[in-house]
Amino acid sequence: MGRKVVMVRWTINQPLVPAVGKFFSKFLKPHATMLKTSQRSFELVRKRDGRLVPFDQNRIVNAIERAMRVTGEGDVARDPKKVADGVVRVLEKRFDHQHVPHIEEIQDVVEEVLITYDLPKTAKSYILYRSKRAEVRDQQKFIPEHVKNLAEESKKYFRNELAE
Repeated sequence: MGRKVVMVRWTINQPLVPAVGKFFSKFLKPHATMLKTSQRSFELVRKRDGRLVPFDQNRIVNAIERAMRVTGEGDVARDPKKVADGVVRVLEKRFDHQHVPHIEEIQDVVEEVLITYDLPKTAKSYILYRSKRAEVRDQQKFIPEHVKNLAEESKKYFRNELAE
């Protein structure tokens, strides 16, 4: 699991003597409104075509939010972020920080976490949407036979040294 950097704002402001402030800061409790941020464990994601793109948790939040709006389930203002945070936690537990998750792995975890967070309608909507998109991708891969024949015949008239 990757290292996390946590920033905390303490109740104490600027200490008069920095060394003393550092010494006592480990005994002080953080302020109730502390700010915690963690470094992303995953910097990249592998797309279906093999490209590597930056990991963006907001894309997960947006996908969950769209599914929740379709079903009307949950609190659309808060739950997508909570579920996306849960997805990242599961990914961090499942894979080491050097692993580049595939988009399918992330989406599989989103399904699991939606079910875990008791959002079954949203999970079903998300699963069905993924299924429909997979069908569309498969249909786009299909090249009609007559198009293949035309491409083959065009080779007679247009020579391309790189294609041969």
